[in-house]
Amino acid sequence: MLSIVIPSYNYNVVPLVTALKVQAALLSINFEILVQDDASNSELNVINQQINTLENCKFETNSSNLGRAKNRNYLASKSKYDWLLFIDCDMMPTASNYLEKYVTALKISEKQLFYGGIEYQIDQKFEGNLRYIYGRTREALSVEKRILKKNLGAQTSNLLIKKVVFQQNIFSETLTQYGYEDTLFLYELESKNFEVEHINNELYHLNIETSEAFLDKTKDALKNLKLIINLQPKLENRISVAKLYFKLKKWNLVFLVNRVYSIFERKIVANLISNKPSLFLYDVFKIGYLCKSKI
Repeated sequence: MLSIVIPSYNYNVVPLVTALKVQAALLSINFEILVQDDASNSELNVINQQINTLENCKFETNSSNLGRAKNRNYLASKSKYDWLLFIDCDMMPTASNYLEKYVTALKISEKQLFYGGIEYQIDQKFEGNLRYIYGRTREALSVEKRILKKNLGAQTSNLLIKKVVFQQNIFSETLTQYGYEDTLFLYELESKNFEVEHINNELYHLNIETSEAFLDKTKDALKNLKLIINLQPKLENRISVAKLYFKLKKWNLVFLVNRVYSIFERKIVANLISNKPSLFLYDVFKIGYLCKSKI
């Protein structure tokens, strides 16, 4: 029936696995929960060994770092059931019937791809955090808004997919760095007419990194964007920052935007790491960084 696969890195996954195991057991379905730490060498992995004491649950570590895409592919290759539920390690069900909702969806729909969405808990201590504001505004979308984006309205942090479909459309292992690998994977599925069914079945995203760390990850993602566009040129028109960049390039404005951005870069970054970050300036930061990097 269901293989729940959780790639991890330097994170305590015991609470998530325990919650999922309880839900799965109540459904009386065949299931397994597989967690694979990507060679983080974290002290938390001592705690994660507790997962191996839970029925139908397994925690293992890679001997060397595989990267996000390859680690997910490896997890899927070890699974034994017909459906794969990809969940990121820093997520948590928002409801006690989370797995039941997916099982019900399988009974009433012929789709082979389902996405439940992301939610963020209201927490005052994160109100001035860029990652938190971005997540609540840009990621925690209603079903209606996600549907408008088609497959690109989904993420692999809460994705249910038929195993046979995944085996024919694995994550591209040419991408070893962070950024947009979900986008490429989901777009390629869409191009082959595997459409995501969006449902209300959210997971909480718990791990809110600092604004500085989020900006660093944004830079890494933008570097990866060049590889993504090379692999799938049509994505240029589906990723907003890429679409804008290539318009500027067509109009020979990349140099000018870079010059203007360079003048204001320090002030923009100062705002983004302040307790009142602007998402508009975050968008400016992204296009400015692309123009500076000249993908």
